[in-house]
Amino acid sequence: SAASGKTRCLYDILCVERSADEGEIKKAYRKQAIKWHPDKNRENREEAERTFKEIQNAYEVLSDPHERSWYDNHRDAILRSGERHQAGGSGGGGGEGEAPEDY
Repeated sequence: SAASGKTRCLYDILCVERSADEGEIKKAYRKQAIKWHPDKNRENREEAERTFKEIQNAYEVLSDPHERSWYDNHRDAILRSGERHQAGGSGGGGGEGEAPEDY
């Protein structure tokens, strides 16, 4: 089941500014991961598991300079199209031209 169906910006998921550096991203990830760890949220475990996965994915993308710059370049199109960007999504040769930005 797609949570709320809306794609959330990876920076929003980690509660950081888009200008955040690696240290800030790591700190924010730790904070969110602790807050949303399923063992800490037994009463709403399902939501916690879903959010925790989102947090892990966001950190995976934003902590990798290549992934992050790809995400930054495609962020608006990703949020518009509603597709979640998984780490590794920039590979596969088809990375360019999937989201036509100039009409």
